Amino acid sequence: MDLHASSGRFMAARPPCSTRRLAVTRPDAAMHLHPCFIVDETGRRLGTWRCPFPADDTPVGDQLFYKHLLVHNSIGIPTPTIRRDAYLAVGGLDNALWFTADWDLYLKLAGHGDVFYHNDVLACFRIHRNSLTVLGSKNLCDFRIQHQIIIDRHLAKLHPWMRSHISRLFRASLEVNSALAAGMDKKYHLVLPAIGALLALGPRGIVEYFHSSRIIERLVPRMRAVFSGRY
Repeated sequence: MDLHASSGRFMAARPPCSTRRLAVTRPDAAMHLHPCFIVDETGRRLGTWRCPFPADDTPVGDQLFYKHLLVHNSIGIPTPTIRRDAYLAVGGLDNALWFTADWDLYLKLAGHGDVFYHNDVLACFRIHRNSLTVLGSKNLCDFRIQHQIIIDRHLAKLHPWMRSHISRLFRASLEVNSALAAGMDKKYHLVLPAIGALLALGPRGIVEYFHSSRIIERLVPRMRAVFSGRY
């Protein structure tokens, strides 16, 4: 999860040579983002993880960023390129958040400067059975607390008329992710509450949830890894 300093003014989660082109396009941006391949522990590609943001030469508006990211953290951890001074200005990662520190950081950065999303896939996200997502989510109570902290800290950044709706989407997302986390430990008692929370959103809300969360793009590669015996 730690971001290492690259040469120049940026901090990146991968070697600086792969992010240089992004950095020079808008060096004043607080953060650049792009898609990533999801791979298994052998490096085999299982899918592509994209953010729910428009990919063009204009910044992602802060309200659009909050709208999508407050539903679920849809940013792959290897993909951000962050200005070092912006990272320091917002206080960096919160070490008390063992599961959602990156999510919290992105929401802080969006209020500090422009965020750009690019089409090029420049990194890989590896899934394996010893990842923090798998091991940490077994403590379901703390898992839910970590998520609650995010909505408590950042919901007020949305326009008031959007808060109630996005809060409902977040709640449904939390139930789905709690069910998936429990399912990893072969506990399936949360499946029905998750389905109920989704259905309560109605057709339009369900579509919004799937678009913002990128749950299909994240879940299908994991299922492929499970069926191949590599997860």
